[in-house]
Amino acid sequence: TDLLTDAAIGFIDKEVTAERPFFCYLAYNAPHTPALVSDDYFDRFKAMGLSDKEAAIYGMLASLDDNMQRLFDHMRDLGIWEDTIIIFMSDNGPIRGRYNAGLKGWKAHYDEGGVRVPFFIRWGDHFANGDIVKERLAHIDVLPTLVKLCGLKGSSDLSLDGQDFSSLLYDTEAFWPDRILYTLPEGNREHIENFGSVRDREWLAVKQNGQWSLYHLSQDPTQQVNLAENRPDILARMRDAYEQKYASMPYRF
Repeated sequence: TDLLTDAAIGFIDKEVTAERPFFCYLAYNAPHTPALVSDDYFDRFKAMGLSDKEAAIYGMLASLDDNMQRLFDHMRDLGIWEDTIIIFMSDNGPIRGRYNAGLKGWKAHYDEGGVRVPFFIRWGDHFANGDIVKERLAHIDVLPTLVKLCGLKGSSDLSLDGQDFSSLLYDTEAFWPDRILYTLPEGNREHIENFGSVRDREWLAVKQNGQWSLYHLSQDPTQQVNLAENRPDILARMRDAYEQKYASMPYRF
């Protein structure tokens, strides 16, 4: 985490010195196993009565916080903090047994707990801090949104899966069309053919071990009630949409 932060600061310094706009993708690999952290961070949480592994994990989180603060303070010193778009996000749900906000599933699962993650974005006073966007967004939306926010010229012949959600950053009640989002599996052929999920604003259909379940996501975000037998019409619509998308993917084994 320290080394990645050093590298990011060095890159930003070089771009600012050259008076160039920049894009910095800083992909920290913490917290993650192997659970290793310096003694000062480890000892702080071990003293709270945590196990060795938990103390290391929480120590990694504290190190991450401190390094992000170091990066942000450096950007303030450079005078670019207020004019830089900052995005903080994760890649997938936690491993089994960690905090998951009551959602079903964990990392590598296709339920909400496996794929729903926090996403924070800040850009000076361009839009209000603290607003909450409730629409269902996805990682594929980040590119077209940044293109819009930065005033870049997108390629007219480039087909993108994502949608620009910048309007929601300025007005959380702005119109947002309903759409279907797909979570497609990876792995060997057996896994790819038997797992996955598909969502829209209201519903979530999950394929696990070849069997489909259905949840009214807007009313049941923690997936307590499987409505597959009660709403076969909805399940058929969601399943068919998923199977069409699945069939279009160029999987290689």
